[in-house]
Amino acid sequence: MTDWVPNPFRILLTGSRKWPRKFRGFIWQALDFHHANLGPVLIWHGDCPEGVDLYGKEWAQERDQRQEGLPAAWVTGAAAGIRRNRALVDAGADLCLAFIYDGSPGASDCAAYARTQMDTIVYRLQSDERLMSAAAYRLGEHGPASVLTRLFTGADPTPPTVDYPKIEGR
Repeated sequence: MTDWVPNPFRILLTGSRKWPRKFRGFIWQALDFHHANLGPVLIWHGDCPEGVDLYGKEWAQERDQRQEGLPAAWVTGAAAGIRRNRALVDAGADLCLAFIYDGSPGASDCAAYARTQMDTIVYRLQSDERLMSAAAYRLGEHGPASVLTRLFTGADPTPPTVDYPKIEGR
């Protein structure tokens, strides 16, 4: 584990539990990019035992970075996931990375809510696995504004690069 850092860059990682393992590299490359540019990170996730949360946890363990999970209290009912996602966002982060597979409603809701409170990058992968899009949203004076949108097509599972401006002070 990385030596304790008093203020690591906090990344809220949200996404679909059905995100295909063969596309785990998209998530890892995005995390590698931010880690390389921002230094030590803390991955803040929903602690789902599969999909994006699991891949983020694996990345943190492999890269010797900190990670913390907040599992949903499913015994409280079907809305537990939404309540957990709101709590993740409300706890705060420097950046949200969202990986949405086939329009996942929970991950989509979390990303939309995160856009109202922090800079957010959203990656979407269609169920036919041939189209991926990425959009970055910078939180501005009058709420979030889209700063870029790109589409990626083809069968080659090469992760897209998002040229996201460096956040001041990091």
